[in-house]
Formats: sequence, structure tokens, C-alpha cells
Amino acid sequence: MLIVTVIVQGFLFMKLWLWFIVPVFTTLPTMNLKQSIGISFVIAILKNKVTNKEREFEETASDFGQQMLYMGFGLLLGWGIYCGIQ
Repeated sequence: MLIVTVIVQGFLFMKLWLWFIVPVFTTLPTMNLKQSIGISFVIAILKNKVTNKEREFEETASDFGQQMLYMGFGLLLGWGIYCGIQ
């Protein structure tokens, strides 16, 4: 589940970068998925999110579902804003 979360976060970061950062700062390059996954990973490390290793599987699966829902909503919201700007 962690791998899927990292890939989805990287994809979300890549799209939001392409939609909002590149048009404003035109000299910045676009990012591919591999680069955006790496940057998302660095940001996650810097946030220093502490996890409890004694959590049950059900709680972890529920958190995974919530993360996917949150990232999907973020992508949908970003896409709506992006389409509204053009």
C-alpha cells in the first residue's frame, strides 16, 4: 500500500506542478513522474510524520483509503481550478 501511495502522491504533485507552477514561473522545467515521486518523498521525510507501529491492519487499510480519497479530491480540485483558469 505504501508503494501505491507514493506513486499517487508523485502523480498528484506532478500534475499540480504542471498546472500551477510552470505557467507562473515559465523558466522552471516540467517534471516527470520519477522526479515528482522523489520530491514528494523528500517532502514527506521533512514533514517527519510519526507512525505507531502497533496499529491494526484495519486501521492501516482505513488510513490508506482515506489517503487515496484525499489525494483524489486534491487532484479533482486542482483540475477544476486549472480548467477554470484557462
